[in-house]
Amino acid sequence: MSLWFKKPGGWRYITRPLLLIVLAAVLLSPSGLSGFSARAAIDPSCQTAFFVFTDPSNQGAISQRGPIVRAKDSGILGSYTSGRFADYSINGLQDITVNQVTGRATPTGSFIATSPDGAPTFTFRYAGKADLTTGEATGSFAAYDGTGALDGFHASGKIQAVMVGPAAFEGVDIGHC
Repeated sequence: MSLWFKKPGGWRYITRPLLLIVLAAVLLSPSGLSGFSARAAIDPSCQTAFFVFTDPSNQGAISQRGPIVRAKDSGILGSYTSGRFADYSINGLQDITVNQVTGRATPTGSFIATSPDGAPTFTFRYAGKADLTTGEATGSFAAYDGTGALDGFHASGKIQAVMVGPAAFEGVDIGHC
């Protein structure tokens, strides 16, 4: 089985094993299982704004091969700026791959979000794509392992963000109910 698609320069195909891998990745992703609910799209209580940036004291282990630059275990810091989790701090690690030719990046990582009083927390795992030329970024997330008042908390949804400075993004998590 193959899937054919039009690509500049002619038709290309994806072989069955690659197609199955891609399909499994989509179905096993948090957004693939839960989908994007209409409620989350229109309910402001399901949207939480954030600001994140690379920890200047932890750039991670940097490697480069040709135009591809990878940062492994790079620190990510920030906070939620509005919505249900306003003023929660963000502290975690991410891996990011940047293609310097295309200007595209793929960040994946996780962080712990902690309430201002330090009591309730939750884990947030994400994967995304960023166009460093336009500054637009999108992705998906899963939030889980809530503690304290968030015991049993689980959510998943989409991420929309824009680059606001070197290694800094602000945006919104949609579906964070």
